[in-house]
Amino acid sequence: VFYPNIKYYFKKILDSIEIISVRIIARIHTIVFPKPIWLVGERLDTAQDNGIVFFNYLQKERQDLKSFYIFDKKRAQNHKVNNVNKVIQYNSFYHKILFNRSKYYITSHNHYCVPLTFFGKKRYSFSVQTKNVFLQHGITYSDNSDDYGKAKSKIDLFICGAKPEYEFVKERFGYNPDQVKLTGFARFDALHNV
Repeated sequence: VFYPNIKYYFKKILDSIEIISVRIIARIHTIVFPKPIWLVGERLDTAQDNGIVFFNYLQKERQDLKSFYIFDKKRAQNHKVNNVNKVIQYNSFYHKILFNRSKYYITSHNHYCVPLTFFGKKRYSFSVQTKNVFLQHGITYSDNSDDYGKAKSKIDLFICGAKPEYEFVKERFGYNPDQVKLTGFARFDALHNV
């Protein structure tokens, strides 16, 4: 009768040990390599959206930054990303360390690239210094603020691709005006050489 509860609590204890260990190693990593980390991603099995376009921009134009692309090579549908430097395997130990010390977490799919604990598959929490930037993957035209609103999502910067969307998100999603930016989507920049 008690076995399922023991197993559950044992996994919780192991997850806590893992999270604490990774945080300690991440602090040591920060001391040894103090440059801020930028983690970029999108869906874990493809590299075709705003995440990869933004990452490619960083690699070309901002080589002064320490940026990495999160990808799950085991589930990959699109292997173009395998030729890119600084690709880290999703949910690897190194991914967990970099996530814990990242300055920016930038994705087109919020929380897809957040690592999970090994035993209980619990999602890691953002550290206090990490800024969560949501690039999106499509225009928001309906009220999905229950998922992407400020109260629930922990998004620090919400990128919009169109003026009506920008006004809609500012009005309905609970963000401060400086937390919503109308920039267009990164993937639009890859469509034409203008």
